[in-house]
Amino acid sequence: MAWLRRPIITAPPPSSIPPASLYGFCRYFLAEHRTIFLWLFLCGLGVAGADALVAVFIGKMVGSSRMRWISYWLVVRQSWSFFQGDSPGRLAHWVMQTPGALREVAEASIRAVWYLSMYGLTSVVLLANADWRLTLPVVAWFAGFALLLYCFVPSLRHRADENADKYSRLMAELVDGYGNILTVKLYGAAATVDGPVRKALLAHDEAQARHMESVTSFMTWLTLLNTFLLLGTTAIGGFLWLHDRVSAEAVAMAVPLVWQVANTGGWVA
Repeated sequence: MAWLRRPIITAPPPSSIPPASLYGFCRYFLAEHRTIFLWLFLCGLGVAGADALVAVFIGKMVGSSRMRWISYWLVVRQSWSFFQGDSPGRLAHWVMQTPGALREVAEASIRAVWYLSMYGLTSVVLLANADWRLTLPVVAWFAGFALLLYCFVPSLRHRADENADKYSRLMAELVDGYGNILTVKLYGAAATVDGPVRKALLAHDEAQARHMESVTSFMTWLTLLNTFLLLGTTAIGGFLWLHDRVSAEAVAMAVPLVWQVANTGGWVA
C-alpha cells in the first residue's frame, strides 16, 4: 500500500505556477495524488453503481404482482373451515402486504451485509496499517453490536409480529364494517360496528407502544455503543499521537472511518 503513504511535504514544488482556470488549478495540486484519486473515483463509481442496482435486482427477484397472485390463488383454494377461522379483510390485508414486506427485508438484508462488511473490513485494515491499537474500539463495537442483536432481536421480532397482527385485525374490522355498510344503514346498527373497531384500535395502539418501547431501548443502547466507539478511537488516537506512535493524519483518518461505521450500524438497525 505504498500509494497510500503521505508524500514528502517539503519536496520541491513543480516548476510552473498554478493555472488560473479551475480545472488547471485542481490538476496542479492533485497531480502528485493522481493514483489514489483515480482509485477513489473508480471505487466510488463502483459502490454507487452497485448500490443503485440493488433496488433493480430486488425488483426482478421480488415481483409484487406475481406474489399477490400466488397468495390469492393459494388462499382462495383453502377449505371452508379456513375462511371461518379468519375475516376476509384480514386475509386481503395479508395478501396485499406480503410482497412489499418481503421486498424490504431482502433489500435491507443485502445492503446490511454489504455495508457492514465493507466498512468494517476497510476500517480495520486501514486502522491496523496505522497502528493495531486503533482497531480495538472497532472490534469491541462489532462485538457489542452482535450482543445487542442477540439480546434485542428476539423481543423486537416478537413485538413486531404482534404489532403487525393487531394492525391486520384492525384493518379487517374496518374493511368488514364498510363491506356491510348496507346492513348497517338499513338497520341503524352503527353502534354494533363501533365496538369491534374500537377494541381492535386499542389493541393495536398497545401493541405498537410495546414495539416502539423495544425499538427505543435498542436505539438507546446502540447510541451509547456508538459514543464509546467514537470516544474510544479519539482517546486512543490522541494518546498514540502524543507519544509519537502515529501521525496526526492517521488520527484524522480514524475518526471519520469509525463515524461512518457507527452511522452504518444505525442505518442497518
